[in-house]
Amino acid sequence: MADKTQPFDTLLENYVFMVATQYIDQVDTELQTKLVKLLIEVGREPRQDDPASSEVILYK
Repeated sequence: MADKTQPFDTLLENYVFMVATQYIDQVDTELQTKLVKLLIEVGREPRQDDPASSEVILYK
């Protein structure tokens, strides 16, 4: 029987995508942009030359 568990990164990507698609049309343009950036960044390996490359700040 094959192992059907998904890697954590895949589960996280799927979760963030599901939440973003449910709520993106209910928030203002600025937060929509931040959600899209979050979707792009989730699962991406941080760049070694820029530790802040993996930071996504939703609220200030």
